[in-house]
Amino acid sequence: MDTINYYSSDTTISGLLFSNYTSEEIRRLSVKELTSSLAIDRLGAPVPGGPYDLTLGPFDKNDRCFTCGQGFVACPGHLGHISLVLPVYNPVFFRNLVNVLRGCCLHCHIIQCSNAEKYLFSMQMLYLKHGQTDEIDNLQSIYKTWILERKSLDTFYEQINEHMKLNPPSSTKVESTTENLLAIRQQLIKDFEARAFKTKKKFCPNCNTPVRRAGRRIWSFFFSKVLPFNDQKFENPKTVRYSSIIQDNQLIKELLLLKDKQTTDASTSNT
Repeated sequence: MDTINYYSSDTTISGLLFSNYTSEEIRRLSVKELTSSLAIDRLGAPVPGGPYDLTLGPFDKNDRCFTCGQGFVACPGHLGHISLVLPVYNPVFFRNLVNVLRGCCLHCHIIQCSNAEKYLFSMQMLYLKHGQTDEIDNLQSIYKTWILERKSLDTFYEQINEHMKLNPPSSTKVESTTENLLAIRQQLIKDFEARAFKTKKKFCPNCNTPVRRAGRRIWSFFFSKVLPFNDQKFENPKTVRYSSIIQDNQLIKELLLLKDKQTTDASTSNT
């Protein structure tokens, strides 16, 4: 059952951090797995295992929640989850997905930037987790000096590791919720994406294979399968946009009937 945390009246918010639940967290918060794509049956009652399952909360003012036993007003609502058969991408991060695909070699599947840049970025993010922003600039200075001196990659690793031995990450972690830390984090990611994803390279620095570009238009389409539904499933006014759905389904039905008629006429003419 969900719990409510109470805070004193003088409590203030120092920062916010938005993130996504992991698969483990989703299953831990979920009270039931949703296995049915139908919301309500022909009689207007919620289908068990569907999005209106009473385990998630009351469907009507006279219903009782199967999880907490509260009524329509008192029940806070509960989370369910859907087990996906195939991997899917979150459309919110679609642009990030395109950038990653553009920045990765389609042959060796490795980000198209040098090992030094990847190592620098990972160590800078490690310092950021512990709130040591000054060390981030120090690592950047080491990287710029190494570029100018044109020394070997092993030398760069040694310089970074030696600096981190002398200035180890703090034992306490700091959440990146303050404005300054968030700005630094976003700038680090932006700089890394500029080096790894936006720099045009003719050959992959890892496998030396000619780079194949992924065009933006290829990844800008969403495909969905449209199926005709029975109008009675949407007669309940509680369903969202049920009237427009009925109109769309009616159009689909007319198109299917027209297609069947054309097929019948064609077969008749052939005979």
